[in-house]
Amino acid sequence: MMEFINRYLFWVCIIGGLTSCSNEFIDSASLDESSSITTKALTKSDTILQYESFIYKGSSYEVTYSIVGDSVVNMIADEDTKSLLSYLNSLSGWGTFIYADGSVEYFDNEGELMANLDAIVDKNSKIDANFIDQVSSRGFVPENDACAPDWNGNIGSLYLCDDDGYSGKVRHIFYPSTSPDSVAVPHLKPTYEMNDKTTAFCAYVRSGYYMLLNMYEDDNYRGSFISQIVDGTKDYVMDRGLFSLNTREARDVEFGGVFCPNLKKVVLRRDVSKTWNDRITSIKMKRISKPFAP
Repeated sequence: MMEFINRYLFWVCIIGGLTSCSNEFIDSASLDESSSITTKALTKSDTILQYESFIYKGSSYEVTYSIVGDSVVNMIADEDTKSLLSYLNSLSGWGTFIYADGSVEYFDNEGELMANLDAIVDKNSKIDANFIDQVSSRGFVPENDACAPDWNGNIGSLYLCDDDGYSGKVRHIFYPSTSPDSVAVPHLKPTYEMNDKTTAFCAYVRSGYYMLLNMYEDDNYRGSFISQIVDGTKDYVMDRGLFSLNTREARDVEFGGVFCPNLKKVVLRRDVSKTWNDRITSIKMKRISKPFAP
């Protein structure tokens, strides 16, 4: 009997030692910057690994994020990229434009983006032409009926949802056909009760129209902002911050849109722990001219 107990204790010690070594290995790996994201992905089922390349003033950069919930928990990039992102974060109103293929370009402020809008529209149109060669797209609508477009006197609309997957409370902001070249909401709280509550959104525009959508972190169009072009002939669905063209059947009214099922996957501050989830406070929708196909 004593021999059995001794053998039992021996194997308990061996197994305990292996477990301790395993924990030490994981802790050690977590300290290694090159492997920390991989370790987090293996140990957290809700971790999102997001690679991003972006353009700033004509130069290209690369960064990888590890996102848990709506927080950025890790970032891997070279020193030049980290320095640039730190600089951008120091600006009061820098912008992120997301092209039709998911590529990203950063601007110091909205004025700089608008000064380059013709070039942006031209580039986005050429990207669209490449997609058209491969896929046709018409009429994507989320399953939630509250997000179905309303074309009664409207050329476009923006639907804000307070839960991911286009669920929860939904608020509609319409772009009437009688409106001038833009529709703007300086604060989402008084009329729409959606200040810092948006987790998903749908933006629609009818065929024949082309709209610039800007969404801002602060009221009165202040703070950082994200910007997209909504094309009346195509759909783009954001996934982990990127767009992908979605195929579907033609409907009675031809339209296109930009859709984001989860803003927790879209990074706001690039070197601190923030995503765009529950951050949008004001918006602008601006009708713009669509360029001729290249």
